[in-house]
Order: sequence, then structure tokens, then C-alpha cells
Amino acid sequence: MKTLIAGVTLAVLVASPAFAQSYDPDLGSGNVARPSDDPAYSWSATPGANNAFARVAPRRGQSRAPQAAYGAVTPYGTPGVQRGRPNGMGSDREAALRVRTYVKYFGRPGLRERLLQFLFFITSFSLFISGFALFAERRFTYQGHPFGPREIGYVFGYVGFLGIILQGGLIGRLVRRFGESMLVAAGFIALVIGYFGLGIASSFALLMFTGTLAAFGNGVIRPALTSLITQQAGRQEQGVVLGITQSLMSMASIVAPIVGGLLIERQMLKEWAWAAAGLAAVGVALSREGLPFYATASADSIGAP
Repeated sequence: MKTLIAGVTLAVLVASPAFAQSYDPDLGSGNVARPSDDPAYSWSATPGANNAFARVAPRRGQSRAPQAAYGAVTPYGTPGVQRGRPNGMGSDREAALRVRTYVKYFGRPGLRERLLQFLFFITSFSLFISGFALFAERRFTYQGHPFGPREIGYVFGYVGFLGIILQGGLIGRLVRRFGESMLVAAGFIALVIGYFGLGIASSFALLMFTGTLAAFGNGVIRPALTSLITQQAGRQEQGVVLGITQSLMSMASIVAPIVGGLLIERQMLKEWAWAAAGLAAVGVALSREGLPFYATASADSIGAP
């Protein structure tokens, strides 16, 4: 029975992105963002599946169970990834590697702010996701022993499960109710509070609270921000612009783990979490359209004699 549960768990976690690729939430006129574009699907949920397999197949002879199950269900996920890409994205990948391409699009007002928001968001996310396991084993204990793979897997699984619920069923309703700009601003605010709280958290309850805030922030920012980015680009430019976001993600995935590892190695655990909060705070500062008080102040200043 445990083996069956573990197999079903992994199949669901791997197949859910493929299902989400065929689901097209109403994210404004851009309408190209897919929930499963968020790396939180795999980075947050996969440790939970690995934890299940570790508990079911601890012996050496059964250590290939995760790979075998993944190989069995991956072919069903791959076509979904291809279906979810906008036309021309594959042919525009080379353009996204040219320096002048970055100068062109980062120099465009409106699009520049959104790309910078994406850069700070994905860097804070990479800093969190790459360093959390090392942070947790040094900060938290469970039943008298430091957090290990099982406890960390459960936390990641919880965060990933919340992301699936949010992006799979709620994001479209939230966008229609509040709009992408407000969701992006709210997401960054949730990340700032969550990461700052994580830096001072010392109990399991506070850890789960900050994890919930992080799950909400990461869950709403990625699809809503991707939609806003594509709305700032022409229809023929969307492939290049999304290629730029993928390049920014790659750069963040290289730099953030190095910085996070150095901070955690020096026992600067609070500083590690607050660095992620600081990056998210920049995203808040760039969320001018989504902050009601800023919009009101701007309107008052325009109408002033």
C-alpha cells in the first residue's frame, strides 16, 4: 500500500504541470501565462515525492524507484510543455541571447519595470528554494533532532500543494476580481513579510505561517507578472520577451545559490532570509500601479494646481 501511495503521489506531481499547460487562465489581454510555468511546481513538490519514496524504499536495491516512476510518466508531461508555448518562441530563443536585445527591451518604459520585477522576484525565489534545506536543518528541530530530509520534504510538499491549489483553480478568479497589477503587489508584500518572518522564526508554527505567505506570494506573482510582461510587448515580440525571462531565471539560478550558500556557511541565517525579503521589497517599490495608496497620491499630485 505504501508503494502504491508513493507511486500515485509522484505521478500526480509530475502530471499536474502537464494538465495545467492545457489550462489557460484568463490573465488579461496577454493570455499566455500558464500556472505550470512556475518552477515552484517541481522545485517545491518534488521533494515531497522523494521523501515518500525514501520512506518506502530505503534499501539499496529499491533506490531506483523514483527514476523508474518518473520515466514512466514524463512522456505525458512533455507534450503539454510544448502546447503551452506561444507561437514563435522557439525561433526567438537566439534573439534573447543578444546583448542589444536586453538593451532594447529593458529600455522600454513599462516593460522595463516588469522585467526588473521579474528579476528580483526570481532571484529571491531562487535564494529561498536553494538555501532553505540548509537553513532549516540549522534553525529548526523536530522531536529533539534537527530537520532532516523528511521534515524538509514535508515543508516543501506543503508549499507546493498550496501553489497547485492557488494556480490551478484560484488565480483566474483572483485576476478577474483584483487585476494582475494588484496581485503582483500583494504577492511581493506577502513575500517580504514571509521571508522577514522566516529570518526570526524559531518555532514550527511560525515556520508554517511564513511558508504559507511565501506560497501565496510565489503562486500569484509568476502567472500575473508574466501576463503583464507579455501585455507590454507586441504579439510578435512575446517569444523574445519570454525568452528574456527564461534567461533572467537562469542567471538567478546561478547567482542566488552561491550567495545563499556563503551566507548560510557563515551562520548568517537571519541575513539569508532577510536578503530574500530585501529583493522582494524592491519588487514592492516597483509595483506602483498595484498599490492603491500610490495611485491615489499620484492622482492627487496630477490634479494639484
